[in-house]
Amino acid sequence: MTTVTPDTTALPTVTGISRTQVIQKLVNTGLIQVGTATDGDTESLTDTNMLKSLQYHRSDWEGGWLRISQAASANGDAPEGEFRPVDEYQPELGRAAVSPVFSATIDAGDTYELWRINPQIVLDIIDECLTDYLMFPTWEMLTEVPDGNFEEDNTDHWADVNATGSKVTTEPRLPDSDKRQLSILSSAANGYSASDNLFVQPGRTYYIAATMRGTAAGTTCKLIFWDNTNGVEIKSSTHTKLFYSTIGFNALIPTTCNSVSIRLSNVENSVTTVWNRIVFFQVGTSDISLPWWVKRGNQIKGAFNHVPYGLDATDLQEASLRGEIDSRYDVIPHRIGRSRYILRARYGGITWPVFIFGLRNEVAYANDNVDIRYIDDNLFFECIRWRIYERETQPLLTGVLAAIDFKAKLAGAEKNYRFLASEQADELNKILDSPTPEGLFMNEEFNYG
Repeated sequence: MTTVTPDTTALPTVTGISRTQVIQKLVNTGLIQVGTATDGDTESLTDTNMLKSLQYHRSDWEGGWLRISQAASANGDAPEGEFRPVDEYQPELGRAAVSPVFSATIDAGDTYELWRINPQIVLDIIDECLTDYLMFPTWEMLTEVPDGNFEEDNTDHWADVNATGSKVTTEPRLPDSDKRQLSILSSAANGYSASDNLFVQPGRTYYIAATMRGTAAGTTCKLIFWDNTNGVEIKSSTHTKLFYSTIGFNALIPTTCNSVSIRLSNVENSVTTVWNRIVFFQVGTSDISLPWWVKRGNQIKGAFNHVPYGLDATDLQEASLRGEIDSRYDVIPHRIGRSRYILRARYGGITWPVFIFGLRNEVAYANDNVDIRYIDDNLFFECIRWRIYERETQPLLTGVLAAIDFKAKLAGAEKNYRFLASEQADELNKILDSPTPEGLFMNEEFNYG
């Protein structure tokens, strides 16, 4: 990875898509109509642009559902996300009335969806496609620190002292990391966010690392390995770089220490730093936890010993995931514990930090408009279409408004989904079937500069 981080929040990125944008792509299925309210109250919506016409008929939407997809006032304001059955449609007025009523008034500018099937069915299918069907390539450092890659929705595993830690998804981000990072704003000098307590074996050596950057000149990031038992620092290291780089070091556990934590600190007051990839493991151990998203062993396509370039004579390293493939590792089921699987060396020990290349599912959307997913939206959409048509052609399901011929559309939707899924698999196989392992990583031996 180049030691360059652009100073902008408006970088072109892989397409991010919200749940509302996903739903809007369903317009061409005939399942929904979308629009913007010109007026409304708690019991009805009026849209004189899209719903008012003498060519329309009351039966077009009576018996369907009205859902508010985005409040004009602010994201998340009621009645955003609510849906109600439509009991009266007046095309001459462009008005759809619902019962029961919404929890708040529909305002001009609110965007809405009119559905021919219950929208909860599709919301569930969207989540199902994300969490069960679609797989996406990912690279990840392995660690024993809970939420060490900051992909959880909350900050429950990080305690703030004279600082405020928050998960961020804005650019600039680490190019080969997942979506979230931890931003720390200090409210006093040496403010920090601390990991959960980690119980360790006295007299053993552990490896600690973190990738971070300051957001302004004069900002000092400090990685602290802290002895909770004795209340003292075991080891620390700092840097003042504005580009993403990694601090990594070994540390010996004192003979009187049984519990440690990792502190991500700002040396100065009122400065912001951004952190990712918090790595921690015992040097020489035979196994290490795999991430929570590993549900099946075949999701792990390769394990690599991390061999980064040092940027100077200190603990500072380039942030690239580069290293040597290691065939000693097996993926072992581990049903009871923090993760379902662990990575275990058949012989020898883990003496280098380890990163993996694998396939993972996404997590369900948390809301309609703020939470986004960086995924192939065409593959995502075809998966949703296929699952909708497959579900609605089941013989026991009835009540589809306007008798849409789902069965006629099912074969085409499934064909499109399978084609795009196989196309993605081919791209992955180009990496996995590379004639040399350098297709998966950057080998430091090939440094011709």
